[in-house]
Formats: sequence, C-alpha cells, structure tokens
Amino acid sequence: MRAIVWGAVGLVVGYALGGLLAYTLVHLLSRNVHDKDLEALSTAFFFAGPLLGLLGGVAGLLLGLRKPG
Repeated sequence: MRAIVWGAVGLVVGYALGGLLAYTLVHLLSRNVHDKDLEALSTAFFFAGPLLGLLGGVAGLLLGLRKPG
C-alpha cells in the first residue's frame, strides 16, 4: 500500500513539475511569435508532463518499496 501511495504522489508531482518546467523553457527559448502560448501549453501537457510524471511515478514506487527503518 505504501508503494502505491508513493507512486501516485510521484506521478502527480512529476507531472506538475514537468509541465511547469516545459512551459517555462518554451517561453524562454522558443522563437515562435505567432502561437507561443499554445506551443508551450501543448509541450507541457502532452510531452514533458506525462514523461516526467512517469519518471516520478517509477521513482515514487521504488521509494515506497524500500524497507522502512
């Protein structure tokens, strides 16, 4: 049960951090002027958020599987 909770926390935190990081980086680095907001949102929502969410979920699952103490 502990591993499932840590995995879920890792998913949520990883998705949020990935989305925020991607949104910020696209705004800082993209030369697109026509639809930069849409580009940043799409990259954050469909690419970086899910990718870091999965990584965070795996990390949380591994953290939850550790022996306490």
